Amino acid sequence: MFALTLANAFDQDNQKLCIVATKRGNLYHYFQENNFSLRIVKRRVLVDPVYIYRIYKICKSNNIQIIHAHQLLECLNAYILSILTGYKVFLTYHGYYYFTKNKIVKVLGLYIADRIAANIFVSNTLKKHYEQTYKLNKTQNLVLYNGITPIALDKNKEYVLREDFNISKRALVLGMVGNFSNARNHLLVCKAYNLIIRKADQTREIHLIFIGEHDNGNNSSFKEVYSYCERHGLLEKVHFTGALPMARNLIHNFDVFVYATHRETFCLSVIEAIIEGIPVVVNDIPVMKELSLDGNLVTLYKTDNAQEMAKGINKIIKNMPVQLIKSKKAKDKAIELYSIEKHIQNLLNIYQNY
Repeated sequence: MFALTLANAFDQDNQKLCIVATKRGNLYHYFQENNFSLRIVKRRVLVDPVYIYRIYKICKSNNIQIIHAHQLLECLNAYILSILTGYKVFLTYHGYYYFTKNKIVKVLGLYIADRIAANIFVSNTLKKHYEQTYKLNKTQNLVLYNGITPIALDKNKEYVLREDFNISKRALVLGMVGNFSNARNHLLVCKAYNLIIRKADQTREIHLIFIGEHDNGNNSSFKEVYSYCERHGLLEKVHFTGALPMARNLIHNFDVFVYATHRETFCLSVIEAIIEGIPVVVNDIPVMKELSLDGNLVTLYKTDNAQEMAKGINKIIKNMPVQLIKSKKAKDKAIELYSIEKHIQNLLNIYQNY
């Protein structure tokens, strides 16, 4: 999704961006529809001479001098190419997993991390993790937040999710975007929701919508969440959409965006919700405190505490006009910090100075 946002921004700014991927993703057709420069180049082994040569040909034909990798093994191949050509190579770290696959990958990763132009992290929280865990050279470690483009809403589709689930326009909708996984805590959201509706004013319905991929395996977090909702009689007003393309386009259906997680490195959906101008409730892990400016852009609650989460949501519900004014200010600040224009400006500065 971020690659698509970046391609669109560079296209509008009349700058040249060539994106290379090792396989087609779910958004491949969006690149085709918009005529963005996307090449599929398969890498068949850890260090692939054919892959390296094809990247070289792309760089040569497009007069490219900078290669920006977003995965470690692609960066390794780019680094080998840079030895032969003098190209600058940058690597952005999006998660905690870059050196964890096996010992060989860890050794290679640490080797190139000290030799490429710069290591770029999507949050200061993630940067600190790598510096403390792997003792990376601090002089070439940088933070560059992901960039987001505000959505221009199609007002004719404003209540599409409400219509899908037969939710009235007057009802209050809580929503979360994120695939079901061990990293996220959808169950906590359900527990908080259960607390809220037991005490809520019954003259106004409150619904909860989860947007995100799920499975029904034995260890599925979705199965646990569904069972909880079934036991507590919540299924009539708790809705599961499954995976949806361009899910961020549906955030405007929510009156309050709620989020519970055990670990994140940036979390696009939370920032997208802030930029949408709706109240956001999220737990107080370090990266969320960092991105929300210590809670100035969102309502923070104590991690893994359903009562605290419910308290935060209820505070918003009871003071919605005031909260919407606060959310408008949060939106303006988030755009200032996390817009794609800000990202590109900072990215070009990095390219020039490293």
